[in-house]
Amino acid sequence: MGLNRSRSTAIAALLSAALIGGGVAAVAPAVAEDGAQYVATNWKKIWKKQLRPLADKRYYKKAQSDAKYSTKTETGTALGNYYTKAQSDAGYAQKGASYTKAESDAKYAPYPSLIRGAYALGVNAAGANGLTTDNVSYGVTLTVAPTAHFIELGDPVPVGCSGTPAAPNASDGHLCVFEAQTFGALGATATKGVCTPDFALCPESSGVFGGLVYGYTTGAGVSTSTGTWALRPAAIASGAGAGDAAAGRPAAGLPGR
Repeated sequence: MGLNRSRSTAIAALLSAALIGGGVAAVAPAVAEDGAQYVATNWKKIWKKQLRPLADKRYYKKAQSDAKYSTKTETGTALGNYYTKAQSDAGYAQKGASYTKAESDAKYAPYPSLIRGAYALGVNAAGANGLTTDNVSYGVTLTVAPTAHFIELGDPVPVGCSGTPAAPNASDGHLCVFEAQTFGALGATATKGVCTPDFALCPESSGVFGGLVYGYTTGAGVSTSTGTWALRPAAIASGAGAGDAAAGRPAAGLPGR
């Protein structure tokens, strides 16, 4: 009985040794199978020699990033000089509080490119030396006085002017006064023209906000001269006198276009 138990224990020990030996052989660094030799993979060596040199180097290390970029505290200190959203909302107009483009376009019109008007001279002289004047008011203040032209009925249209008395036109920086009708002594023999408002410069002169159309005759009786004028501003001064232009209103007479 004892002999059989000893013999069973010895057989079990031999079987265990055989199994363990086989397992060790299976994970050994080198195993021969069908004449081929397989070597265990050394991943540490592969990483160091093959994979690590190919690793992405576009990213900074923490020390490099800390040296190159501001810290959270530094950024917070710098941003302390700017408004927060709540401060901006309180300090500036909210959406809907200002004009839209359509509202602005409807409320404000651009400066007129052409301003037109009409004049009428009339004198009833008992004798010689009859003088009559009529204002030409642009409704705006120009930066520079325009070059003025008085075009008597039947005269050729000079450079800087175009059109007719019914549709007067002018080039940039020109004031063109077209005579349309005359009666009596204010016809072709009369002296007519355009002056500055103070009569300091005559003839063919004008001011930055208007001028005078004048007629001088030596004949007696009722005399008239009527016509139209056109001004195309080269530049309109800001401030006083620009209100009518900003509202799109020409000075008088025919509408601008």
